[in-house]
Amino acid sequence: MKQFAKEVRQYLKGFERCKFSVTSAYNKINVTVLAAPFEAWDWDAIEEENKRVEPYSQINVDSLKESRNSSVNHFHIEESENFYTDEMKKILVAITKFLKRDVKIVSEDSDYGSIPNYYINLSVGNWDKPFEVVA
Repeated sequence: MKQFAKEVRQYLKGFERCKFSVTSAYNKINVTVLAAPFEAWDWDAIEEENKRVEPYSQINVDSLKESRNSSVNHFHIEESENFYTDEMKKILVAITKFLKRDVKIVSEDSDYGSIPNYYINLSVGNWDKPFEVVA
C-alpha cells in the first residue's frame, strides 16, 4: 500500500493549487482534499435538497459550515453527491477513477459480500484539518 500511496501522491500533483493528504494502512488508502482555490460545497444546492427531503435526511448546514469536512461516498459522486460544486466533483471523480484502477475482488463472503484487495476512504477536509479555500 505504501507504494500505491506514493503513486497517488504523484498523481495528485497534477491538481494545481490543491492540497491533499494521502495515508495508507494494511488494506486501505485514505485521500483527503484539504484545500483548493474554490469552494467545495454548493450551499444553494444543499438548501434546495433540504427543502425536498424529510427532516431526518437533511444535511445540517450550520454544522457542515463550522466543521468544513465531510466523507465522500466514492460509489455515487456523479449521481447523488449533488451538494459539491462542479469543480470539486470533477476532482473527486478523477481521484476515484485513479484509486479504483487496481481494485480487485479477492473473495466473496456470505456475511460481508465482495471483499476487495483494498478499501478507499475519500473525504473533503478532516476532523482536525478543515477544508480551506485558498487564493
